[in-house]
Amino acid sequence: MAPLFATLFSAAASVASIQQQIGLQHQRVTEESLPFVVRIRTLQSDFGEETDWMLQHVEGDMPATDGLCHTPNTTCPGFTATEVLAIIEKLRPTQLERFTSGRINMTASVPVDEGQQPISVREFLDASQARLAPGGEITVRASLNEWCCGSALCPHCNVDPEHCCNPTPNSTENFLATTQQIFTAGAQLKVPFTTVGIDNWSGSCHAEPDAVEALLNAVRKQGWKHIAVNEVGGVCDSHKLADTAEFGIDQDALTNRAEVVPKWDALARIKAAGIPNAALYIDFPGEYALFDQLPMDARAAALVNITNLQMAHNFSFVYAVVQGHCGLGKCNVLCDTTRAMTTASGPYQGKSLLEVIREAVRPNDS
Repeated sequence: MAPLFATLFSAAASVASIQQQIGLQHQRVTEESLPFVVRIRTLQSDFGEETDWMLQHVEGDMPATDGLCHTPNTTCPGFTATEVLAIIEKLRPTQLERFTSGRINMTASVPVDEGQQPISVREFLDASQARLAPGGEITVRASLNEWCCGSALCPHCNVDPEHCCNPTPNSTENFLATTQQIFTAGAQLKVPFTTVGIDNWSGSCHAEPDAVEALLNAVRKQGWKHIAVNEVGGVCDSHKLADTAEFGIDQDALTNRAEVVPKWDALARIKAAGIPNAALYIDFPGEYALFDQLPMDARAAALVNITNLQMAHNFSFVYAVVQGHCGLGKCNVLCDTTRAMTTASGPYQGKSLLEVIREAVRPNDS
């Protein structure tokens, strides 16, 4: 090839390469503007001042090898904060949903990989925020059980309607002190908290609707810009004070036909109530236990299908990537998509559920 033609050919190739990179960058920017809500439960201090790391490995339990961690005497290996940050950086979600639960001790330390310098909860939260997509946020959880019965667990309203929710002035004060403490602690971060997710909502909102309205108004006055309510157990009036309502999947469809189908009637009621945002869960523990009974490739296919449905039906799906749990004096991992592997000979070629999720939502990532 003559030198002139070689130079022109090289220049044209460079331009084409630059155009391709610009196009890919545009696709990535477009992807990052779409909702990608991820649940990684990491910190909890419900009904106490101590901040617990939820993703602990429980010594003595048999490790699960397929991501099924909720069965008796099995647990997934725990995660350090270092590993959690790597997952967030890989996914670049727009929201870390319920990343913390209850009051937050910003000076407490979180576990890191061996040989690394210790970091505080505040440093961990700032580092997590920095790994989100542009404009992303961390949301926090508060439990209405603290208000209803002053305990981590209240009687279910379908079982014991007289005792499931009996708030007192003291329990109301305690719950609002919790949401205020979370808001004040969040002000120490480079990006303060603005959204509080209120869990265990359905029973209490039916039992004490007028009191719930007063409670939500009090939470708003603390400075929270957004309130999310968990309506997986049933949709009820949030008095136009909730910005997001969460709904669940059709358990009958999952049981009888092994299909993961949103509760379309619940989504319609959320929209009819004028709540601007709807978020779909595969809820813990019941729905997720059924989901875990599906073959791994079927679970992967369901997650891909829901990814497509959320765009078509204007809801956000909450991807339970790593679910921590604390109870009965110990904390461990309930679900772990990083170690839940599809079959090597199947359509997902042995990828983890985490990789299936990432490729479904961020298809232009290398």
